[in-house]
Amino acid sequence: MKNKVVISALFAILLSTCNIGFCQKKLPDNFILNGTINSDFGTVNIGPLSDTSFYPKSFLKIKAVIKNGKFTLKGNIKSPQCFYLEYKNSTGQGRLSDLIYIDKGIQNVSYKVETKGISGLVNKTTNENQNLYRPLFKLNSEKFIALEIHYDSIHRIGNDSLSKLNEIYYNSVASTLYQKIDSINLEYVSAHPNTYLVLWNVIREIPWGYEPIYDSIYSKFSNEIKNTYAGQALKRRLDKGRITKIGNPFPFIQLSSIEGKASRLNFSGIATYTLLDFWYSHCGPCKAQFPKLIKTYSTFHNKGFEIAGISVDKKTDLNDYANAIKNNDLTWMHYWDINGVVTKKLGIGVYPSNYLLDKTGKIIAKNISPDDLEVFLTKNL
Repeated sequence: MKNKVVISALFAILLSTCNIGFCQKKLPDNFILNGTINSDFGTVNIGPLSDTSFYPKSFLKIKAVIKNGKFTLKGNIKSPQCFYLEYKNSTGQGRLSDLIYIDKGIQNVSYKVETKGISGLVNKTTNENQNLYRPLFKLNSEKFIALEIHYDSIHRIGNDSLSKLNEIYYNSVASTLYQKIDSINLEYVSAHPNTYLVLWNVIREIPWGYEPIYDSIYSKFSNEIKNTYAGQALKRRLDKGRITKIGNPFPFIQLSSIEGKASRLNFSGIATYTLLDFWYSHCGPCKAQFPKLIKTYSTFHNKGFEIAGISVDKKTDLNDYANAIKNNDLTWMHYWDINGVVTKKLGIGVYPSNYLLDKTGKIIAKNISPDDLEVFLTKNL
């Protein structure tokens, strides 16, 4: 009986694949995107919104050669997709457009490379974005612009004390505005459970870290949304992110020393407060924070503060990793997550990322800025 089941399964596989090489049968194209671009050479590719795990591999392989200022992207999609148009010139240098949404069917678009501007795209998802969804964020966007103007005006003064206060103020207001975005998304999906706009918005935000409200948003999606490729990938990412939410103990993880010796680590009991700093040697923003972290470490280390640097450098970048530690005079503990394998399992997708732990290893803050960290330690040590 078991052999009959196996044989039947093999016939089913054979019927759904090519006979030669067992290659999978290509699905017919069900979307065509005809574009104009202000360039006569190069290619246009699919630029993923977040990381590639939210898209079928076949979709990310779609690309077009530019001929006489025109290009055509075509392929098969099961649901609306959100991505960037990635223009690459003849030397391989790339530039991303503004975000676009595509549906099934024939669509047209115009892309101006210098401004990243997109125009002329008409489909159901784009129309919903322009007429219903995006207007809800108008006031929040205006507040973000005002915050950026205020930040830049203070920063240009060049006063260190003012700059520190300015940084703390910016982080506080920006956090409130980001929370408002999440609230708007929850309200919108509650009224429109079949919206792909909120799905892709959360996918864009999730690399910056898990937030409990994402679970609330996900629960409001229709089964149609949840069962899409992107919807299932988001569910997996939420499951990962929930492991390191604030209030949970940071999990035991296996990392290596810079010499490559592996060890399973528990970060509880190291110090009164421990900052886990995830970074890599070619990350500009990661290295930009080092001067402030060095100062904070020097001030508070003897009072019960520790830093554990966790690099996600590739194995081939070992020398760059070692030199970054040496050249920046980073005297705290260092661990190596070779190729970022462990970090990816934790759902960390942007760098630098950090977690602040108490003495028991419980997560009490995440992605805390160096200035906010200094304020916290001043109050608590």
